Amino acid sequence: MASKLEESHQTLERKVEERTRELKESQEAMVQQEKMVGVGQLAAGIAHELNTPLGTIIGYAQMLREDLAQQPGASINLADIDEIIGQAGRCRDLVKNLLNFSRRSSSEGTEKTNADVNDIVRKILSLIEHDFEMKGVRLHLGLDANIPTAPVNENEIAQVVLNLANNAADSMPAGGDLGVSTSYDGTNDRICISVHDTGCGITESDRTRVFEPFFTTKGVGKGTGLGLSICYKIVENHRGSIEFDSITGKGTTFRVYLPAKVKTEVGVG
Repeated sequence: MASKLEESHQTLERKVEERTRELKESQEAMVQQEKMVGVGQLAAGIAHELNTPLGTIIGYAQMLREDLAQQPGASINLADIDEIIGQAGRCRDLVKNLLNFSRRSSSEGTEKTNADVNDIVRKILSLIEHDFEMKGVRLHLGLDANIPTAPVNENEIAQVVLNLANNAADSMPAGGDLGVSTSYDGTNDRICISVHDTGCGITESDRTRVFEPFFTTKGVGKGTGLGLSICYKIVENHRGSIEFDSITGKGTTFRVYLPAKVKTEVGVG
């Protein structure tokens, strides 16, 4: 009798711990969602305010460059003007990223089609494979040929894969292995895209902040801190989820889960 009571007590404790963990995860997800929407609205306002003056700066700088180019011995001044145009262009790209982020934070209205996720992964990685080779990053593909199609926006899912792959490559400045794989979870009817690297990993203190807008561990001028937050919004708007695990000094694995659309065959008879 005592042993049965002890067993029941332990079972109850496990269930309480499991429900507590699930509740904590749900609360964290809600806080993250509210934070992303708020930052998205702020980003939209900032981006719109910056767009006009940036366009004016670039336009006048280009006109000034054309005038200086017609004057003899103006090559030194041209270099300064080119620097202004280049830096203003970088700011303009940041504003573009801000606008993209804010739109994804406020709307789910992206057009989706029934697509082959493997094909999306292959196409986007083929564009950057050579660049990775030059950096000493060895790309390994493990695509499950039996996964079903899924209702996705192909460009957005390609951007997710691209962002995750680029982040993985950046974590391996001396080169390393980058694995991208797909699989199908029939129990939950979802497709998983996994991106694994053998890089420096994510420190314990940074793990709760990786999806925060503008958070980056990269050097000045090397990242805007919007890549993973944009990935988060894209996946969320596809009614999916994104998670990761990391070991400092050994590598990181990001997993993107997307609802699958399984084709059902109708029998004739």
